[in-house]
Amino acid sequence: MGGLENGATNNQNSSPTTTKPTKTSLSPDSMINLDQGDPTLFEPYWRKMGDKCTLVIEGCDLMSYFSDISNICWFLQPQLGDAIKRLHRVVGNAVTEDRHIVVGTGSTQLLMAALYALSSPADRHPVSLVAAAPFYSGYKDQAEFLRSGLYKWEGDAHTFDKDGPYIEVVTSPNNPDGAVREAVVNRGAGKLVYDLAYYWPQYTPITQPLDHDIMLFTFSKCTGHAGSRIGWALVKDKEVARKMTEYMQISSIGVSKESQIRAAKILGVLGEGCRTADSENFFQYSHSILKERWERLRNVVKNSRVFSLPKYPRDYCNFTGKYMDSNPAFAWLHSKEDIDWESRLREHKIIARSGERFGASPKHVRISMFSPPEAFNLFLERLSAIIDNTNGNVILKFGNVLQPFRKKNPDGAVREAVVNLLNFVCKEEEFVAEGYKDQAEFLRSGLYKWEGDAHTFDKDGPYIEVVTSPNNPDGAVREAVVNRGEGKLVYDLAYYWPQYTPITQPLDHDIMLFTFSKCTGHAGSRIGWALVKDKEVARKMTEYMQISSIGVSKESQIRAAKILGVLGEGCRTADSENFFQYSHSILKERWERLRNVVKNSRVFSLPKYPRDYCNFTGKYMDSNPAFAWLHSKEDIDWESRLREHQIIARSGERFGASPKHVRISMFSPPEAFNLFLERLSAIIDNTNGNVVT
Repeated sequence: MGGLENGATNNQNSSPTTTKPTKTSLSPDSMINLDQGDPTLFEPYWRKMGDKCTLVIEGCDLMSYFSDISNICWFLQPQLGDAIKRLHRVVGNAVTEDRHIVVGTGSTQLLMAALYALSSPADRHPVSLVAAAPFYSGYKDQAEFLRSGLYKWEGDAHTFDKDGPYIEVVTSPNNPDGAVREAVVNRGAGKLVYDLAYYWPQYTPITQPLDHDIMLFTFSKCTGHAGSRIGWALVKDKEVARKMTEYMQISSIGVSKESQIRAAKILGVLGEGCRTADSENFFQYSHSILKERWERLRNVVKNSRVFSLPKYPRDYCNFTGKYMDSNPAFAWLHSKEDIDWESRLREHKIIARSGERFGASPKHVRISMFSPPEAFNLFLERLSAIIDNTNGNVILKFGNVLQPFRKKNPDGAVREAVVNLLNFVCKEEEFVAEGYKDQAEFLRSGLYKWEGDAHTFDKDGPYIEVVTSPNNPDGAVREAVVNRGEGKLVYDLAYYWPQYTPITQPLDHDIMLFTFSKCTGHAGSRIGWALVKDKEVARKMTEYMQISSIGVSKESQIRAAKILGVLGEGCRTADSENFFQYSHSILKERWERLRNVVKNSRVFSLPKYPRDYCNFTGKYMDSNPAFAWLHSKEDIDWESRLREHQIIARSGERFGASPKHVRISMFSPPEAFNLFLERLSAIIDNTNGNVVT
């Protein structure tokens, strides 16, 4: 790609002196989006690295949910943890010794995890959440979008004066203004979260390895790979790390393994490149691009009577071994004129983000320095023209004529997804442990409230019913129970695939949820999808994803696309290439063996499923659910009793049923399943001859 990247790479010591930027091939009418911090600016460097960052992932790789069960963060790939520690040691920006690493879907999700970990469900009032203005615009949205009862956004840390516990988020260097920050409130009841997304040498001098209780970093701003959705937290306290991991488990059951191992590979290449002083050094490369852009922008703005930019102190950088300037990812443009500059720039086809979104005045706008070269050139042309205009003319206040491009409604679109306080219900024995009930309750959302069994639900007003079919844990095919006019239905169809159940018809519901893990077995990819009829519902679901995690791993998406394609091709055959036939035969054999063991029992029983015609296979077939719902006539806690026999199962109480039920996974490795049948046979022999007490 031409323009600034090539110029910066080949002339790293040059300093542009021209005020007027070079003309570009973009249309004069093109809209330039400088609102988002999308770091594709660094793409040419990684293209130049070629095969150094290439990975080959086979279809059988990374299938499990688990990475390292001995680690608190059990879904963290060990190679990523090692790569993170190595890079921080090389750069010298953070202490990693005696720290727990928690990986997340970007630092966006990790901030939510930190808020969950630092809040107390036992407290009567939510803990206050503050950040010093101007603060990152996403904090307020993240804190408010689910109306959590655990924490409450209180705004600017400078004006915060409430007693009691609080959490302060310290962003350093700050987004939007690039300033190096420390905590503001400094009271004993407070807890701090340091968002260090931009504490890397392309943006700011690395003056010391930081040593705070919770430090958040993101792959996107370190290397430019925003699509991978990888972030990590360095956490001192073991219990805080455990609770952050618990948040990740409840909200997304981990993080894409494809993204993790690719991030580990790229961070390793980056670390190796730090040993050089040429174009192989990513931090030198990216610093030179940002430095040039800042010089060009300052040359334009210095001629203005209206605009100004922050000045940053020159400081010694331990990483480069020399004094250097800051070159933040965003320009915090300030105007002396009291008008809405987001709207004014939009009139000139420049999309920027208003200072109001950051707790400041509309006289400020945030400009992304990450835009493609031609867009940045055209931005400088248009800004020069605006400055020429403002230098010669008085700027009128347009009042209500100038409306912001996008105002955030304090009762915004995500909240409107559920009208009033909705009642959230499921059928008896339908909700998954650490699933529906936990997801509904763990943040104390003010948008919805868990009401339990749909069979006993009798409240008036709007409600949402989740219908799981085939059901987890009992494998039954289900339909909605409540069936009232105010209700909305979500169908969880994770197990509606031919290895588990006959496919009797193509289902046609308003919202249908599916998951890659249960379709193909690739649980580590963390990919699911929803088929949604209503455009507005789909938009609001997308907005939730944007606020909570800014999207989904691209690595996992493209691998899932490849595997689903292979699976689809295999469906044309009737041999071992057909995955559904292969997996159905395994589950069928397991169910036959389990039923042969249980049929001899006077105590245990299993559900019976109706035989049905499957449109996919073209024949009648039995259901072979992913879980066995084992029921006992004896009124004892069978989860505990099985554990005495070295069998870990999940109690029926976790599913809204009695402890006489246990859920048994049919997914265990062959040796484990064989041993389970042996032990269950021994238990049955025992119970047949004795009264169980």
